[in-house]
Amino acid sequence: MKKKSIIIATVLLSIATVTTSFTIITSFNNENSVEVNSKLENIDEVKIGKQIWMSKNLEVTTFSNGEVIEEAKNDKEWRKAGKEGRAAWCYFKFNSENGAIYGKMYNWFAVNDPRGLAPKGWHIPSQTEFTTLVDFLGGKSVAAAKMKSSSGWVEGANGNNSSGLNALPGGCQNDINGFFTNMLVTSYWWSSTEANKKKAFTCNLNKSEAYFSEIWKVAGLYVRCVKD
Repeated sequence: MKKKSIIIATVLLSIATVTTSFTIITSFNNENSVEVNSKLENIDEVKIGKQIWMSKNLEVTTFSNGEVIEEAKNDKEWRKAGKEGRAAWCYFKFNSENGAIYGKMYNWFAVNDPRGLAPKGWHIPSQTEFTTLVDFLGGKSVAAAKMKSSSGWVEGANGNNSSGLNALPGGCQNDINGFFTNMLVTSYWWSSTEANKKKAFTCNLNKSEAYFSEIWKVAGLYVRCVKD
């Protein structure tokens, strides 16, 4: 009789251990892999020349190693992350309704973080790769219309999206001033190329052209990835 009791206890203990382990794994996946499952396994992409680009702005909330990227929910949190050189993302004007249209904005510390902002098989384009893209599409004055979406821009500024990139005028979180600007007017993408200790190169689109600039690393811009 005692022997039977011991066997039953052992079986119950084993079941409890398996169940607990499964619960922990499930919880980890739900918390840290949602973006991987819902966003990254079904990436919309377009081939332009010899390059393959994402046709939507990046929307991840975790690095490629699964660690969570800090969301800044107000100006104070955004400024603090930038001042401390920490990776962060936000929505335009901290409003998720804007995020549903334009995606997430990241500071350059997230772009350059060694944990990897881009999903596996992709990377943040260098300034040279952006230049290759623009040149292939006909140069700065011609490429803009091909890169921009066919709707959503300020009157007279819509593109034809013949490239399939579907660039949206999501504006930016402006440099060190901390205010949001240029929605409906300009599209901004970070490059992985550092300009100096405080700035990095970007690729931008306005009403008439594609152009490159140097923007403060603490600014909030969008990200497009190119395939490895």
